[in-house]
Amino acid sequence: MNKYNKLVLLFFLFVRQTGSIADCLRKMPEDTTEKGWIAYIMTELADIAILVKRTCEVLDIDYDEIVKLGFERDAEKKEEYIKRHPGAVWI
Repeated sequence: MNKYNKLVLLFFLFVRQTGSIADCLRKMPEDTTEKGWIAYIMTELADIAILVKRTCEVLDIDYDEIVKLGFERDAEKKEEYIKRHPGAVWI
């Protein structure tokens, strides 16, 4: 399988896993503390984490660099959000 086809497959898997989380959240009671729901979401998030790692491998990108970049971007987004929405809480 060539690089392009691998990336397309990985993208579709990302969409499927994200959709599974959305479906789970839609069905989950709003105030749930039931561990089954959390366990299911954990498995989906774990699958997504592996998909990110595999995508990095296909693109020959350092996974740890991507994680570091993600934290940096999150901090930047938080700063911008707070500037635009004073007093609001960042997720």
